[in-house]
Amino acid sequence: KPQIDQIAVCDNGEGMDKETVEKCLAFGASLSDNAHIKNRKRMGAFGVGLPQASQSQCKRFEVFSWQNKTTYHNYFDYECEKFLQAYDDNTFLDVKEKELPNEISNLMEYYNEDHGTVILWSNCDEVKPKGAQYLQPHCEKLLGRIYRYKIEDGSCNISFTIARKNEDGTIVKQGNSI
Repeated sequence: KPQIDQIAVCDNGEGMDKETVEKCLAFGASLSDNAHIKNRKRMGAFGVGLPQASQSQCKRFEVFSWQNKTTYHNYFDYECEKFLQAYDDNTFLDVKEKELPNEISNLMEYYNEDHGTVILWSNCDEVKPKGAQYLQPHCEKLLGRIYRYKIEDGSCNISFTIARKNEDGTIVKQGNSI
């Protein structure tokens, strides 16, 4: 039975600037200290969702976010000495300009080269259920519930793409939903 090696969560939103990409992996980071008070319905109010969800499911996750065709990259990796040292020192790694891998952008249903974000999970040893055929319906239900108003008014498009890697390393799209 095929196992999940990577999960890419992609959106065609406005993307993040360099400072936001740097902070997005830190617990409690927010664009504004009072963001949750100003707009209680705002998602991302407390700065725990992305790092907590990602750390609970995989040993490495990366953020690629772009605006005006400039892509910034940051990562979290339990198995990287450079990362672990920065983590121990309570510092951030430098955010670098790095292009989104073509194998990911080619799979995105709503890819926009001007702006967007991809969260890429690797070494997904904690993801349950392990098979993509079981994970897809679970994610469809959850994402549909969370983003129902944005999907309904047309301000958000979500796609869930299943792909598999062939023995030669090429990636083959298996299907889309949502």
